[in-house]
Parts: sequence; C-alpha cells; structure tokens
Amino acid sequence: MVRSPFSASSATFDLKTYDGYIVMPLCRKVANLWEVRSSLSKGWIYRILFGVDNQILVLLHGFMKKAQTTPKKEIGTAQRRWKDYKKRKYMESG
Repeated sequence: MVRSPFSASSATFDLKTYDGYIVMPLCRKVANLWEVRSSLSKGWIYRILFGVDNQILVLLHGFMKKAQTTPKKEIGTAQRRWKDYKKRKYMESG
C-alpha cells in the first residue's frame, strides 16, 4: 500500500460545479482521466487523479506536484490503476 505524504483530513476541496460537472480551475481532463487541483499552505500543490465509472468517482493516485506539467510517471500510475479497476470490475461482474 502506498501512503500519501498528507492526511485526508488536511486536504479539503471546495468543488464548484456547473450543471453537475466539476469545472476549472479545480478539475481538468488528463489523458483519459480527471485531475483535481489543490493548493495548500506553504505553496504546496497537490493533485488527485481519478476516473468516473457511471456516477462513481474512483480515486486512483495522489501526488505533490513539483513542475508546471503533470509528470507522465504520475499519469501512468493512475492509468495502470484505472485499467486494473476496470479489469477487476469486469471479472467480478462476469
């Protein structure tokens, strides 16, 4: 199990929606997933990558961002987990 460098209680998102959709600047599409943005104290910037399965948000990966662009390594981690989630869901339902 991978542990996050911050506790869930320390990160609170004020998600703004428009017609039921989370909107920029807090959320954006990254590859085939979504990224929620959060800037915490001391200039730390965190991102959470997630997928949407019907009306369920599947949290896949969280990390501290250190560069302007989202690192491909972080996107790759989330994509592998998303693929694994869908594979397990298919196996359980079939």
